[in-house]
Amino acid sequence: MTVFDKFTTGQTNPESGLYLCVGCDEIIPLSKDEKFPPCARCGSATWITVAVAGKAGEKYKTGVNSPLSGLFLCTSCKNQIIPIAKDDNFPPCPSCKAAVNWQLIVSA
Repeated sequence: MTVFDKFTTGQTNPESGLYLCVGCDEIIPLSKDEKFPPCARCGSATWITVAVAGKAGEKYKTGVNSPLSGLFLCTSCKNQIIPIAKDDNFPPCPSCKAAVNWQLIVSA
């Protein structure tokens, strides 16, 4: 799979990564084997790959230092995506206001 591949609502995602809605430019994270949803913002059914996750899925707890730079998703609320640089400390989730697990979406 390469950046700029197109997918439509209902298709199964072949690779974890970030996907751009062609209708409104909303970007969503999607894990491997999840189905592409219609865009929650505009209803569009077409998505374009903008970043492939590679080793996505590894989880890290609030308070530990990150072994790599990348984008991480809160596994509790799934509403917060944060950038973390290598050796930076994982913070509490701003939405959950609690210690959480952060899941790697895309490594930098």
